[in-house]
Amino acid sequence: MWTDYKVSSILNNEMYTGTFVYGKYRVKAVGAKQKRLLPSNEWKRIPNHHEAIVTIEEYEQVQSMKGTVPALFTPIGRRASVYTGRVVCDCCGRNMVYKKDRVGKMLFECNVNYRKKNNCAHRILVTDLDTIIKGELFRHISGLAKLKILLDKEKEQQNERIRGAKQRLNMAEDTLRRLELELRTAYESYAKGITEKETYLMQKESYEVMIYGIKEKIEAQKEAVFALKNQKPSDNSGLKFLEDNSEVTEITDELLDALLEKIVVYADKTIELRWKFSNRSN
Repeated sequence: MWTDYKVSSILNNEMYTGTFVYGKYRVKAVGAKQKRLLPSNEWKRIPNHHEAIVTIEEYEQVQSMKGTVPALFTPIGRRASVYTGRVVCDCCGRNMVYKKDRVGKMLFECNVNYRKKNNCAHRILVTDLDTIIKGELFRHISGLAKLKILLDKEKEQQNERIRGAKQRLNMAEDTLRRLELELRTAYESYAKGITEKETYLMQKESYEVMIYGIKEKIEAQKEAVFALKNQKPSDNSGLKFLEDNSEVTEITDELLDALLEKIVVYADKTIELRWKFSNRSN
């Protein structure tokens, strides 16, 4: 019988797209039995491994709908929280579940490992999330000028590193041209009879060693320049959003999409807010 649960489990399982997925877990420490669930982008995949039941497009569409499902399909009979899909358990790495406790309070909870007695039962009330996030946003808004200076400084430091790498590359290329010119000059002296054969061969061997070394250095420096140019800077879009919305009265999807990467909940009931507009977390 095709129940809602069975259909949902198929649509949410990447294996049904014909992709073999493995390497989802990593042992927490050498010799330990406990494993940690890795982020999905770190899993290993073999596409077209077996016949697919669900298309890639259907699977991706279902993933994009998570957290925005109609009220009819939510476990608690109401629209999912704006935090759905953003609150992560530090213990196992999974998204925490939005639910109602016995007294009717809304919360996020991770109880994945209850049966294994690994104490992976972190929880946090939605009202606490609202209070913490509003407080942190107010703090960031109050320090916008300082934050903007820090981000501008970070950008300038990145540009300075790129300029330095390019300068070292130019110097290495100049050295290569000089060595190649000196090698040609040495050969011309030998060809004209000015330099003896033994002397020229010694010069040739010496120059070829230096040229080989400088070519390796040039390739390494080119890779360094490429890596620096493609290094992702801090996302400043959130900073612009803060400037345009300096008075936060309600936590909305738009606000969280613009500002927040994820919320990590720890065993000691502390949380970590990972912002999009800064590499620094709170």
